[in-house]
Amino acid sequence: ITTGPIGFPPNLEIEANNLPANDSGVYVFSQQKVAFDQCGETRWAYRGEVGPFYERLPNGNWLGAINTDAILYHYPRFAELTMLGATVREYTVPNYLHHDAQKLPWGNYLVPGNLYPITATNNGLSEEDTLVEIDADSGAVVRTWDFNTILDSNRTPIPSSNRDDDWLHLNSA
Repeated sequence: ITTGPIGFPPNLEIEANNLPANDSGVYVFSQQKVAFDQCGETRWAYRGEVGPFYERLPNGNWLGAINTDAILYHYPRFAELTMLGATVREYTVPNYLHHDAQKLPWGNYLVPGNLYPITATNNGLSEEDTLVEIDADSGAVVRTWDFNTILDSNRTPIPSSNRDDDWLHLNSA
């Protein structure tokens, strides 16, 4: 499919290319929602409300956050999206997801999130401290792991975190 100009040519510069000349891979720059080939040529771009993208699913679709109502890297929903931009299914995450969503081998999704409702201002409640399993068929929460009860929340946080509300800073499932 040939399209017109995408209107936002990303400035990609390939500094090293160790791939074979016949490599036909497409590489995704998740935050920009752009895929490029080994020479840095844009081969795919998405301009909808889904993104950043987290994972390419075995069926070729993408898994990504829906960034409407985002609160600094926290998103209320995620979706499965085809390469042509069609939404296959949306899922809502209680108290917003944070940075990731992964499809589990049995089909459900594992998503890092927040035990308490996240707000745009620091509310002093623990955040980025929970994993939830979302049922792929119903969208229901199957299981929640509250790391406040699994790990010592009084341990020394990473240097850029605030002990009061961001002691774990869980970024990945």
